[in-house]
Amino acid sequence: MSGSESTSPQQCVVLAAGRGEPLPPYTDAGIPKAFVPVAGLPMIQHCLSSFRCAGVDNFLVATGFFAEVFTKRRNELGQGVTCTENPKHASTGMLVSLACTASSWDADGGLYITYGDIVFTEQVVRKLKAAKGDICVVVDRERLVNWHAPHRMDVKPFGQIEVVAVETLCDFVGAVHSGEGSEKTVRVSRIGKGRCGHTATDTAVWGEFIGMAKFSARGLRLLRTAMEEFGLVQQQCGPELEGAPASRGKRPVPWYMRPVTKAHLCDLLQHLADQGAEICPVEIFGSWREVDTPADLVRASNGMAYLNDQAGQTELIAMMGAAFLSEANDLKRPIEVVAQELGLELALVQAFLRGEVEMETAMSILQRMSSAYPVGLSDLWVERDDTMQGVRICTAEEGEASKRVLSRADPGASGHGSDSSPKRTPYYEYRDTAMTRIGPFRPEWIRELRVVSNSDATNAAVQYNSGHLAMQTTFFLGPVNFYWESDDGVRHCKEMNTGDSNFISSFVPHSFTSRDSTCDAIIIAVTYSQSVRRALPDFARIGAN
Repeated sequence: MSGSESTSPQQCVVLAAGRGEPLPPYTDAGIPKAFVPVAGLPMIQHCLSSFRCAGVDNFLVATGFFAEVFTKRRNELGQGVTCTENPKHASTGMLVSLACTASSWDADGGLYITYGDIVFTEQVVRKLKAAKGDICVVVDRERLVNWHAPHRMDVKPFGQIEVVAVETLCDFVGAVHSGEGSEKTVRVSRIGKGRCGHTATDTAVWGEFIGMAKFSARGLRLLRTAMEEFGLVQQQCGPELEGAPASRGKRPVPWYMRPVTKAHLCDLLQHLADQGAEICPVEIFGSWREVDTPADLVRASNGMAYLNDQAGQTELIAMMGAAFLSEANDLKRPIEVVAQELGLELALVQAFLRGEVEMETAMSILQRMSSAYPVGLSDLWVERDDTMQGVRICTAEEGEASKRVLSRADPGASGHGSDSSPKRTPYYEYRDTAMTRIGPFRPEWIRELRVVSNSDATNAAVQYNSGHLAMQTTFFLGPVNFYWESDDGVRHCKEMNTGDSNFISSFVPHSFTSRDSTCDAIIIAVTYSQSVRRALPDFARIGAN
């Protein structure tokens, strides 16, 4: 909007009064939805943290259902939080809860508004903060663009989605990419459930309103004026709101807002758009979840587990984007051409290159490139760094918790298997160690459980393997017998002790046993993977000979 204030709001209203659908066992135990945990933390904590990263320090939380929990757990919310209860939350809608906070609005500094039952990343708030316009709304295009995100399509029926339609406006300053390489300025024309299109593929459908908006000081004046005209602000939360006649204040209530006491934020935004207000859509691709049902909660906890390491997630996906761009350059195709040939919107591809999409979206894009061009997925995929600043630690307690026992045939054991084969008895005990996705080696902690009375390499109790794909280095602790078979078929045994080590080449049959049942016999077997295994396709093409 021409002349809109550029100062970012310092205040945010969190609409957390409603109960919504039950989310057992949380809501059954008297917990409001905002305190239901996602990725280990209550949703409201994720919300406040993301806005604080954008410079917001004043929060107005509209409470209702189990409002007393907000008071009891007030310390968890941090500084700058004021809770205001909507005592009639059970019989009124979102606008009444919003009105309950109106007396504390910062009229000179603008305002953010967000639903209390969504989780989102910091980058979503950053994009909203950077958006130009007096009224800006965040619109997710991930599941509604011309490619479909399978993890989001079945969350809820299309009729329950707060859909957004846009129209071109030449002098509007809020610019979004058209997906064709040029930029168009657009504004929201329709917003809300059932307001445009019948399916997600209708051309009128541009995206989904996620329940987050920003109002500049001028935009907030438009919002307050509309609420005053409908009698919401002056009569906030009072008993006279019951009944909801068609006209409460100076202006008749539009049909789609009746009764006004049960109207939603989208309804008021639609009214403002109908009155000529220019509402800027802020385009995102995923990076948020709505939690309305138990199934939503499971999806949010799984899909948004990276909330506690958002920078790492963004960096990882941006690295995949760099590999994608590198392959596109090698194919002599500008990114606009790649997007067109892969059937993707340019804005989506650009968001991917910036690391602003989710992992499933990134994987889908890489799979499309690999299917369309002679590019292997292994050339595009980047493993997550699972170290902590370059270090990975596995404690003894963690290793012990992972222990598992592998058995091998034991001709000397009493009894036989059901198929007349030798009875199987414990041979190795394995425990996890500090392995990492980005390391080329995999150290294995192995206790030798098969005890022998001699160092005979042909002892029937010794069970040889067929050798490993890659080489192995072994470190010994205690009295361990090491066995191996040479190329001529001759078997050998070497008695090893603490401090000894060995190296085993690929495909050399070998084994280990203990020669003393009174003390531990342990090895640390270091095998190799990752970069070594990436050579396998080349080996396979060469052939067995």
